[in-house]
Amino acid sequence: MSILIDAGLLQQYPVNVSVLKKGDVIDTATLEAITGKKPGGPNWNFALMSVRAFIEKASKNEGMRLIPRIDHGMIRIQTDEEAAKYTHHHAGLGRRRFYRNHRRQLDVDMRNLSDAGRREHERSIIVNGRMIASMNAVRGLPEAKPHERSVPLLEDKKC
Repeated sequence: MSILIDAGLLQQYPVNVSVLKKGDVIDTATLEAITGKKPGGPNWNFALMSVRAFIEKASKNEGMRLIPRIDHGMIRIQTDEEAAKYTHHHAGLGRRRFYRNHRRQLDVDMRNLSDAGRREHERSIIVNGRMIASMNAVRGLPEAKPHERSVPLLEDKKC
């Protein structure tokens, strides 16, 4: 992976994204050289997340669409099969997290809230309930329909 690090690049990290392929693994030693952080240190995980986000954004800018994943202190560029499962799983996590938090909201004892707090809590329950109802109502992506524009007939006006 020595080709990966290019000190001449003027960007956040000296990473040459164009040499990465799907299925590649960036090992811990290379990541340490890229970030300047020690593995297991206090900011190591934040540095990994930052490099992962940088690789994803830089590859998108180059038209490559790589999906990196942090895996046991290394960054793995996922194959299409892995990426399909990974992205679906994380989309589901967000939806399940939303449902779980809404259920937690319903468990709050509103008798212990102030009047203003009770109104705000009820409002957020209603808003989140509507969002859940709309998520449950949608079964797939909505179809794009062209906008139909109607122009009224222009009448000849005599001045």
